[in-house]
Amino acid sequence: MKNLKLSETVNIILSMLCSAIPPILATRARNCINGDTSREVAIQFSSYIVASLMFIILHNVLPKIMPYFRPLRKYEGKWLQIIPGSTERPFSVITFSFRQERGGYYLCGTNYSVDRKTEICFDANKFVETSTKNGFYYITNTTSEYKNGLGKISFIDSNHDHLSRAIGYFFDAGNNSCSKKYNTFLIKCDKKFFKSLGPQYSNINIKKLKHNDIMELSKNFAQNELNKYTDEQSSLSAP
Repeated sequence: MKNLKLSETVNIILSMLCSAIPPILATRARNCINGDTSREVAIQFSSYIVASLMFIILHNVLPKIMPYFRPLRKYEGKWLQIIPGSTERPFSVITFSFRQERGGYYLCGTNYSVDRKTEICFDANKFVETSTKNGFYYITNTTSEYKNGLGKISFIDSNHDHLSRAIGYFFDAGNNSCSKKYNTFLIKCDKKFFKSLGPQYSNINIKKLKHNDIMELSKNFAQNELNKYTDEQSSLSAP
């Protein structure tokens, strides 16, 4: 490297930058080095270098800070869903996340039977966002067991137990021509949620947990929530 001329050294550095900056910018900068060496050209080339470095910084930093500007970011993650109107499959675990490659939000879930021994998977990638508070509508994709279903999730900012909660509903046609509406409520599976399950789960790695793991860890909590809701509805309907 010591035996190389200055222009050759700069060209090597510039070639390394070419993978991260637009080709036209790299070409113009190289022409400046191999051409006129006046003060104006040196200033112009310096501006190209600064622009190139700024491009590299933005290219690496922007993807990391953009998630903080998504209106539904604090609701992204895994959710435990209770479906009190379903006697066969009253529990689900849902993952709500933003997929950069899809250019939008993606929802996938696992619906469990009462004994949690059988499950049905579902997903959705069609969303209509209403507002941060009102949540969004979604359309599930067709599976071998079910047709497209329409649902809505609305987020609740404050509650009695300080857990992140949401309410919603969905219309499920199954393989029949008639749709049935199910009201649902959801609890976000975050650090506060697992801490409420027991001190041994306070430092659990949530990102590595699968839907089956969450269902197993929260089965008592989910059953208690279902029983509580059923009792409340019974008391309201009592004469």
